[in-house]
Amino acid sequence: MKKEVLQFFQELFMEKESTGNYSSLPMFFPKLTESEVSSLCASVNELEVKQSVFSIGGPNGFPAIFFQKFWSICKNDLITLVSECFGGDWVPSDVNSTLISLIQKVPSPNNLTQFRPISLCNTSYKIINKILVQRLRGFLPDLISPNQVAFVSGRQIQDNIVMAQEVLHKFKTMRGKRGYIAWKIDLAKAYDKLQWGFMKRVLEEVGIVVELNNLFMSCISNVNYKVIVSGDMTRDF
Repeated sequence: MKKEVLQFFQELFMEKESTGNYSSLPMFFPKLTESEVSSLCASVNELEVKQSVFSIGGPNGFPAIFFQKFWSICKNDLITLVSECFGGDWVPSDVNSTLISLIQKVPSPNNLTQFRPISLCNTSYKIINKILVQRLRGFLPDLISPNQVAFVSGRQIQDNIVMAQEVLHKFKTMRGKRGYIAWKIDLAKAYDKLQWGFMKRVLEEVGIVVELNNLFMSCISNVNYKVIVSGDMTRDF
């Protein structure tokens, strides 16, 4: 069982070989200003780390309680770790070690596609990631198309759902008089299929400097996974 699960997720998360030359692609993304880039690349301070630690909540953030409870004792080591990651443009693989827990989508699953993988990340990784998110969040509305409404502050995914419902309702009332057509595209696991080279190229295009780009890419590509199967873990991959 563990062997089958391991093989499934290795194939799912493994980057397929790409022959694309992303450096030659024409890109037309908005650019960050110099001051925005400077604020993204600023040295990490104690307040940022503390705010990140104390804002991690929910069941998946439970281990953060240790850092919150003993903040006065462990803050220096934690700040040093985060600062070294930002200064070295790299997140060590042991910090970015992730357990995958499988949650059933249906009552009696008979296929691994019927499980939802939930990533259980180290708290130290969450802290680094949260600082990056907080720094970048204010600039995202200017960088991302208004048609993209999910995961952007001030936008609601329900907006596009309502729009789609209105369009389909219009189709129904037209009864084929104008020859409109709607396509439903299956984008399951779309993020996991993106090429790292393409993502890095996009970050370069919007003005993310090399050092910060390396840190972003380290967060998403330098990961050690283990899958929890019936209370036991697979080997890492």
